[in-house]
Amino acid sequence: MRRLRFLCVLCSFLVAQASCSFLHCVSISPQSPAVELGTNLTAFCILNQTCLQEEFKSRISSKVLFWKVGTTEIPESQYTLVNDSVSSVTFTPTLAMHSSLTCSFKAYGQTETTLHGIYFSLGYPPEKPENLTCVCYNGKSLTCTWEPGRPTIMPTTYTLKQYWALEKKKECVAKAGESSCTLYHPDFIMYIDTTFMVEAENELGKAVSHHVVFDIISIVKPDPPNILSVSSVLQKALRIEWKNPIDNEDLKYNLRYKPIDSTEWSEVPSEDIQKTRSSFTLQGLQSYTVYVISVRCKLIRAAFWSDWSKEYTATTSESEPSRGPEFWRKISQSDSDEKRVVQLMWKDLQSHANGIILGYNVTVKRGPEVVNSFTVEDRTCNITVSKDSYEVLLTAYNSQGSSQSKLIIPSVTDKKVVQPPDLNLKAFPKDRRLWVEWTPPGRVLGYVIEWCSNSESMDCDAEWQREPGDTTGTFLRGKNGACTLHDVPNYTYYLELQKESSGVWISRAVEKMLCGWSSLKASDCFCVYSTYAGPCISMHTGCSFISHQEKHREGHLLSPA
Repeated sequence: MRRLRFLCVLCSFLVAQASCSFLHCVSISPQSPAVELGTNLTAFCILNQTCLQEEFKSRISSKVLFWKVGTTEIPESQYTLVNDSVSSVTFTPTLAMHSSLTCSFKAYGQTETTLHGIYFSLGYPPEKPENLTCVCYNGKSLTCTWEPGRPTIMPTTYTLKQYWALEKKKECVAKAGESSCTLYHPDFIMYIDTTFMVEAENELGKAVSHHVVFDIISIVKPDPPNILSVSSVLQKALRIEWKNPIDNEDLKYNLRYKPIDSTEWSEVPSEDIQKTRSSFTLQGLQSYTVYVISVRCKLIRAAFWSDWSKEYTATTSESEPSRGPEFWRKISQSDSDEKRVVQLMWKDLQSHANGIILGYNVTVKRGPEVVNSFTVEDRTCNITVSKDSYEVLLTAYNSQGSSQSKLIIPSVTDKKVVQPPDLNLKAFPKDRRLWVEWTPPGRVLGYVIEWCSNSESMDCDAEWQREPGDTTGTFLRGKNGACTLHDVPNYTYYLELQKESSGVWISRAVEKMLCGWSSLKASDCFCVYSTYAGPCISMHTGCSFISHQEKHREGHLLSPA
């Protein structure tokens, strides 16, 4: 149809008395040729002189013919006069050229008349398709992909062909521009070796890929298992149940899980889930923890794993707390009646709670005698004691059990306390937090660090933390442990380090530091100081410091909690 339209358009350029019948008198060979880029095209314009004599009562000599590509005339030097009735032209087409080639002459020496025209196409012959691979998705569809090689630029057909038992089976023609093709069951057969190949063909040639042979069952990629439920059947255990994507085939699995706030997955050892099943029980998990679970599978005889299933979340059941709370106290000076107020403080058990902490039981003992016992829900309370020594038991409990910590409130007259050596206590900003370090005074069981920050207009908001005896430095944890001093004048830092050894807490060594500034950010005002000697050293100009020392003479006796 395109050629007919082209020829009719050419008729409009004829002299008025001519008719389209003269087109039967002229032809161009070859008709609509395909040309490989970079090669020459030679075309022949052939005049049927007998036909022209009948139609126009005259002859046309090939000497007066000229050639055009689109609207551009080809130089005469590229013409060849074959004989009086045939003219040829040779040129190298490019993608920039128009794809029409016409043969013309000038009627009466001046009117350009097109006698005939053709279209030509440009491109490359197909290269041999490479890397033919196939995947059967859950036994329902078979998709093969390949690398087609260099673009052909012209329409090229890629056909996926399959054979088995010397019989040609259903073929699949790839969509234009795609390098894959999909067959659907039952257009392929499993459990028998099948040969696959890809044939590429266009006007310039044909190429065939290597043949690959396999049993389709060996390339099945199953759908992911569908997790139906996850239930907490035992403490620290979750039972997962799922539906398998394929029946009547041996499967094996990967099962992964992690706490919901973790980025690291754990996997069940592969040898534990090598056989077809529809459930598994995870054990040894953390109590009262939300877990994310996912599973995938593969046919034992196949190469491909399924994708991971949709992630499923579930919470393990509660169990008794795994340890007692971190426990500490602050003791006021004795009043005239030799009574002391003791503030008891303890930390949230966090992951060690293994459930919801319902409350805390506080038991105060003087020797074997229980002098007070009560329950609180907060993590601090005050008790009033005499000058004697006391033992305080703190019990945290949830729905499954309890855990206990204890501490000693020393008597006022306890003489087992000694002054600490120079611990060379230092504090400075590090990674946008406050870092504290010290020189260990010898063999110790552990440390308690107390610190607080306040302005001159408010009381000290104290915080504390325990550290093991082999620690020589730590970041301060808590709301006052970060370097976030925002435009607060006369901001004060206190740091307190206490050492325990053989059940005795050494008396406190306190360094008080006063830093005054205006409109400075945390990063603008840093200092490093030692516990017993030397001024505070500013690391930023414009930050003034006042440093002094306090040594509390009151000793505190404490058994390790």
